Parts: sequence; structure tokens; C-alpha cells
Amino acid sequence: DIRDDLRERCDLRSPRHIMVPRALLYLLLASYVGARSSSAPARPALLALRGGYATSRPISRRSTLFQPAEDDMSDAERVYVVQQFKQQQTQLAFMRKVYGVVTAMLSLTCLLAWAMRSNFPLLNFVVRGAPLISLVTLGSVLWLSFSRAARQGPLGLALLALFTLGQGSMVGAATAFFPADLVLRAATTTAVATGGLTVYAFRTKRDFTRWGGMLSAGLGGLLVLMLMQFLFGASSLVRMAQSYFTALLFSGYLLYNTQLMMGGDKSRQVRPDEWLLAAVSIYTDVINLFMAILEIMNSQEQRR
Repeated sequence: DIRDDLRERCDLRSPRHIMVPRALLYLLLASYVGARSSSAPARPALLALRGGYATSRPISRRSTLFQPAEDDMSDAERVYVVQQFKQQQTQLAFMRKVYGVVTAMLSLTCLLAWAMRSNFPLLNFVVRGAPLISLVTLGSVLWLSFSRAARQGPLGLALLALFTLGQGSMVGAATAFFPADLVLRAATTTAVATGGLTVYAFRTKRDFTRWGGMLSAGLGGLLVLMLMQFLFGASSLVRMAQSYFTALLFSGYLLYNTQLMMGGDKSRQVRPDEWLLAAVSIYTDVINLFMAILEIMNSQEQRR
């Protein structure tokens, strides 16, 4: 089996199924950071008029691990955000940027995945350097998420490129241990699911931006489950249930993050200048959905 041969040549001491949760763990963290930092309240509070002038009342609330705090945003800024996204030209320009960047990120990830299959030294390098690559990847997305200054100009694009290279390498290394036809089927299924969910998010009147707390709680539970699996192992039934739950969770995240960019009468809204974070959120949603579908298909193949 080519996967056993690759494991032996890469000197992997853990079974193949450990690599996928390890790669997914960093993807989940990136998704959480992107969702935590990129959204802001969309519906403005009433402006307090004092002496004929509108004064801002910043709102601050302590955050917990899986319930992000609302940003310190003044009423005037909330009004500005809502008014900007009511302009169709601004909204379309924002979405072109986001989906253009997402397309470039996914294309680079596919290229890296293909390179891993055709270049064993590169695969071996990524497998052996996975801890360092993961730290660099996580560091770049943390910097991008928590520093508004870093999202402006060349630095933001450089951090985005570094994150994509690192994450694409991790995904490429994980998928190299699966048959090529299985990876292609999973990618096709993911593309169809992503397209359907995106169209549904745009057409439905349901407000999925209200789901932030529930999705964060689900993500927290999944992180704990994956950590327990990484430390103590798990049965095939538990891994299958985890894969289905991951696919369901990131389908919800894809609906949530898509509607954050839509404007209109939504509970939460990204700022007009946060297109890089919006792209990171959509990208990580798609990648996590793909990895979950790949695991589900692989488990079904093994049962036959």
C-alpha cells in the first residue's frame, strides 16, 4: 500500500488517522480566531444626543474562550458600517475581493497538495517539519487577526500568503496518504456543497449570524474531543461520528461567515476593511469541510 510505504519512509510512528486530526486542530483554531475577530455588531444602537452633537458610547464586555466579546465600537462607527454595506457597489466590491482571495488561497492549496504527491522529498520535509510549520501558520493568522494595523498594505498580504503556504502544506501532507481518486471525489463533493450553501446563505431570509454563540460552543466541544482523541486514541465509530459532526459544524460556519458579508438586516457584520479576515474565515470553513468529507469517504471505503 502506497500509504504504508509513505509512512515507513517518512518514519511516522503514529498511525495515519492521527495526522488528519493534528492538521484539523490548527485549522479549527484558525477558524475560531477568524470568527472571533472579524465580526462586529451590525445593528446600530441609538445615538445619544448631547448639546446637538452625537456622542459615542463604547460598549465593552469581557470575553470567554468560546463566547467572543463584542468589539469596543462606538455608535457612530456602527452606523458607518451599516451604511457602507447598504451601498450595493461597496458590498459587491468587498465580495469580489473576498472570493478572489479565497480562490487564490484554494488554488495554492491544490497546487501544494499536487506537489506533495509528485515530490517525496518535499512531503518528507513537511512531515518532519510539521510542528514548526504549524506554529508559523498559527502565528501568522493570530497576528493578522488581532492587529488591525497588520491587515493594511503589504504586511497583511504577506501574512495571508504565509498562512496559506503553511496551511496548504499541512493539508497537502495529510491528503498525500489517501488515494488520489478519493481526494478528487472529496474535493468535488466539497465544491458542490460549498456552492449550494453559499447560494442558500444569499437567498434565505433566515439570519445565520445569530448562530455565533452556538457555533463557538460546538467548536469548543470538537476541539476538546479532538484533543482527547489525539492523546488517548478513539474507536472507528467515534472518529466517524466526529467527522460527521465536523462536516455539519463547518457547514454552519460557512453559512454564518457568508452572511457576515451580506449587509442588510443581519445581527452581525464585518467591517468594510476586514476583507482579509473574511477570506481567511471562508477558506478555513471550506478546508475543514473538505477534510471532514474526506474522512467520511475514507471510512466508507474501508468498510466495503
